[in-house]
Amino acid sequence: MRRLWAVFALALPAALLLLVPLRMALGWIDADRAGLSAQGVEGTIWRGTLHDARLRGLPLGEARAGLAPFRGGVALAAVQGRGVVRPDGVSDVHATLPLGAVASGLPLQGDLGLRSFTVTFRAGACRRAGGEVRLSNLKLGAVAPPGLELRGQAACRNGRLAIPLTGQSGAVALEAVVTVDGRGVYQLDTTLRATDPLIAAAAQTAGFAQGLDGFSRTDRGRLGG
Repeated sequence: MRRLWAVFALALPAALLLLVPLRMALGWIDADRAGLSAQGVEGTIWRGTLHDARLRGLPLGEARAGLAPFRGGVALAAVQGRGVVRPDGVSDVHATLPLGAVASGLPLQGDLGLRSFTVTFRAGACRRAGGEVRLSNLKLGAVAPPGLELRGQAACRNGRLAIPLTGQSGAVALEAVVTVDGRGVYQLDTTLRATDPLIAAAAQTAGFAQGLDGFSRTDRGRLGG
C-alpha cells in the first residue's frame, strides 16, 4: 500500500502539469512582451489552440500552440508556417507571409519567406540573428519583373536586426536593406537598376527617385502596421 501511495504521489504532479491551461503558459513567457496575442485561448500547455492570433500585429489566424521549455518559449504552427516565440524574439521560424501583411505601404508587393529565421533582442538591441530571408513573386505596381527574387541572411548590425537582400533578373537588379529595432520599427532602403522603360516608369510612379546609381527609395514604419 505504501508503494502504491508513493507512485500516486509521484504521478499526481506530472498529471496536473499535463493539464495546466495554455493561457498560463502564455503568462510564463510574458506573451505581451513577446507581442503575441489572441482573441481566444484553449487547451493545455502542451497542446492548445490560439484563435485569431497575432504576433506583433501580424495576423496568424488560428494557430496550434504548445510550451517549448527547452527553447524558452511557445511553439506555434499556423497556415503561414511554424516557429518558437520567446519574450526576447523568435527562433527556428519557417514561414511564407504576404509582404503587405508584414509592412504596409511598401512599393514592392510579393511573398516574404523565412527559413530557420532567428532573432534575439536584449535591452532593446539585437544580440543574435540568423536564417535565410527571401522575397519572391515581386510586383512593382502593376509590373512584375519575371523571375526576380531577392535573398539574404539575417544578422545583427549596430544593435538592429539587419537583412541585406539582393537579386537580379535579366536587365533588372534590385537591392534592399531592411533594419529593425527592438520595438519593431523598421527602415527599408531600396535601390533599383533597370533599362526596361516600363519598369523605370513604374519605379517613378511608386515614388522612387532617379539618380546616378538607379532608382532609390527609403521607407520607415512599424512591423505589422
